[in-house]
Amino acid sequence: MNQNFLKIIKKELAILIFIVGVALSQTTIAYNEFSGALIKIGGDLSGYFAKSDTINMKETRFYTKKSFSLSAEYLFNINDYISFGTGISGSSPVKIKIDESELNSIPIYLAWYFINYISNSLDLFITSRLGYNHFMGNDRLKGGNDLNGSLYYAIGIGTIYEKKLLMEVSYNENQGTMKNESNTQKVKYQHLRMQVGWLF
Repeated sequence: MNQNFLKIIKKELAILIFIVGVALSQTTIAYNEFSGALIKIGGDLSGYFAKSDTINMKETRFYTKKSFSLSAEYLFNINDYISFGTGISGSSPVKIKIDESELNSIPIYLAWYFINYISNSLDLFITSRLGYNHFMGNDRLKGGNDLNGSLYYAIGIGTIYEKKLLMEVSYNENQGTMKNESNTQKVKYQHLRMQVGWLF
């Protein structure tokens, strides 16, 4: 299957889940026990940093090393099956395997959790995040260019144990641009993230 087609599907699926959450939301706050401050820690696993020229759209990929991640969110109950909130996330410097370039991405986002109750102690969920990504990188990565942020989105699945302990796996894409006086490149950091969290 064409890789560009797969990328479009991933992005559209994240946006679709987000829109469905808006459509299903109610103005009356309900009680589903999944609300409050949520702290998540874990790691960014397999991924790559990609650059594509806006003229010929040729994409060059550089595989990245694993890194530590930390996220903080605050959630509100929307109805018995949906929680909504805001969040911020970051990671330790992500190193590119080929030349030890480093990048940092700090997304600020809105998050939806669609919860399916299995039992009194175990719940399943699908999550979607959409927001703005702030990009940073060392001089080796930027090469004299200006590095700017852009769209951030993610989709994930996970479980909630005893209404407090969360385990999640998600696909994340952090987008941005790299500019100089003569050229603009689109850049993105795509990765798989695994985290555990605690709802306070």
